Amino acid sequence: MNRRYCTAGTTPRNAEIGKAECLAIDFPRPGNWYDADMIVTNAQHQTAIVTRRDGKTVVFVRFRAGNLACERLTETMFREQWQETHYPLAETLDRYFAHGQAHGCTQEALKGLEKLKARDRNALTSLF
Repeated sequence: MNRRYCTAGTTPRNAEIGKAECLAIDFPRPGNWYDADMIVTNAQHQTAIVTRRDGKTVVFVRFRAGNLACERLTETMFREQWQETHYPLAETLDRYFAHGQAHGCTQEALKGLEKLKARDRNALTSLF
C-alpha cells in the first residue's frame, strides 16, 4: 500500500469520516515507483536501461561500444542528466543482450538485465 496524506474533504473517505485534519489514506498501487522499468536517454542521445533505484542511488546500463557495465549516479544527478523515453522494453532488452553476447557484459549488468526481462515476461503472462 502507498500512503498519501491529504486534507479532509478531498477524498470520499475523508468526507465520510468528517475530520478536518490530515489523514493517512491507503491507495493500492502495483509495485514501487522505484522498481519501474525505465529506458532513458541523455543530451548526447545515449540510451540506458535502469536496473535498480532505491531513491538515493540509480543503477543503470548505458548502451555503448564495447563491454556493457553498470553505472551509478545519485537520484538528483540522474534526474538532471537523463530523461525517460517510451521505447519498448522487450526490443530494447533484446538489443542489449545481443550486444552483450557480441562484445561482453559484466556479471552485474547481465543479472540486472535478466531480472528485468523475467519481470517483464511475468507481467505479460499475468495479463492473460
